[in-house]
Amino acid sequence: MLKKQYRLRKNKDFRRVYDKKKSTAAGTVVAYCGENGSDRLRIGFSVSKKIGNAVTRNRCRRLLREAARACLGDIRPGRDYVFIGRHSLANAQLIRIRKDMVNALARLDSWAKSTEKTTGKIKGKPTDRSARSAEGSSERASERAAEKPAL
Repeated sequence: MLKKQYRLRKNKDFRRVYDKKKSTAAGTVVAYCGENGSDRLRIGFSVSKKIGNAVTRNRCRRLLREAARACLGDIRPGRDYVFIGRHSLANAQLIRIRKDMVNALARLDSWAKSTEKTTGKIKGKPTDRSARSAEGSSERASERAAEKPAL
């Protein structure tokens, strides 16, 4: 759970961030950003009724909070952020949500780790699926060749 000092709670705070009109979308989330005039960082979350019933919306908010909490130390302070869940958030895994959140923050120029911003990697995991599948397929091919009996 995010600590109280990091949360946006009031409607006027959300409106102030929306009025700045600095936003970007990345997969499962839409991110809004606005200066807050202090050295603190605050984050708010919103999930529309279009996503689903209350149980689904609350689960989506919990996933957004956890994804934000995991990368809290890497976000630049002095700004307020609002993350809005898109329809695909209801079926998304936490790692996908975190990746989308990092991409959105990078587009907003709010991601403090410049290496992750430029390479697109999160904690050293490769993001290029074709490279991973090519490595795996060549390993599987060599294993299959070794298993086949000679005719």
